[in-house]
Amino acid sequence: EFRIMNNNSKKIESFTDLNAWKEAHQLVLMIYKITKDFPKEEMFGLTSQIRRAVISITSNIAEGFSRQTYKEKIQFYSIAKSSLTEVQSQLLVAKDINYINKQDFDNIAKQSVIVHKLLNGLIKKSKDIQNSKLKIPNSTEGFTLIELIIVMAIMGIMFAVTVPQYSKIRDSKALSLGEEQVVNDIRMVQNYAYSILKSDDSFPVGGYGINFSNNSSEYIIFADKDGDMEYDGASEIFERIKLPRDVEIVSLKVDSTEEVDGVVDLVFSPPYGKVFIDKNNKITGNFIDLEIVISNDSGSKTINTSSSRMIK
Repeated sequence: EFRIMNNNSKKIESFTDLNAWKEAHQLVLMIYKITKDFPKEEMFGLTSQIRRAVISITSNIAEGFSRQTYKEKIQFYSIAKSSLTEVQSQLLVAKDINYINKQDFDNIAKQSVIVHKLLNGLIKKSKDIQNSKLKIPNSTEGFTLIELIIVMAIMGIMFAVTVPQYSKIRDSKALSLGEEQVVNDIRMVQNYAYSILKSDDSFPVGGYGINFSNNSSEYIIFADKDGDMEYDGASEIFERIKLPRDVEIVSLKVDSTEEVDGVVDLVFSPPYGKVFIDKNNKITGNFIDLEIVISNDSGSKTINTSSSRMIK
């Protein structure tokens, strides 16, 4: 039986026991703290990019830990390492444009180096285990044919029992993460639109909004620069955001009655949120009741913007 041990020979039972995850989590906290002081106009620019990149590090370490094969583990740990490189690059940009001072930069840079070394160790350990030849005690020849058949039968039973359950848990987790992501992004856009209007004369004529498409696995945050209450393409885009694995928007309703077979633009133009449907649907108006249903193989979740959790 292979067991990954830490320096204290304690069995690793959760991704939170991994030193790589612990130090990456500290890096997340440092990044979130320092980016609070970034200019408001960077909310959907550098602030959003560096936060998503640093969160990707801990998320992929956790995802890799939960994987069944070391090949998959290595894949996700490598993605975490790539996200770390992205964070390091964005930190240099932030330093060069004077968003962070030298001391803060040095502290965060040192933490990123620690995470980098631990990720390298995690990847190397996983590769060593993957490349090891399975041997039974007191045997120099490896498995005999009968032993191999028995092992394969046991593994087949374990696979049949655990994989469906694991897939169900994974899909359920992805759906919950999708709901949280959509809710948080709507809140963020709303709060940003309301706060920047009070302090910035460059506020877009029509406010800020989110473009939701039916039967899509992504949505778009945009600035309504021309005031037409619609997303007009690349010239207005802030960020294109993917939903978690296998999660899709499967239904859009306005005012809980009008089911939309297309696109909805949720635009925040104080003092209230406005929902405008694209011209193909021939529906426009000042609605604040937008129902978004997301779904995957584990089920579905309904997000309603008129609830107390969202627009007030």
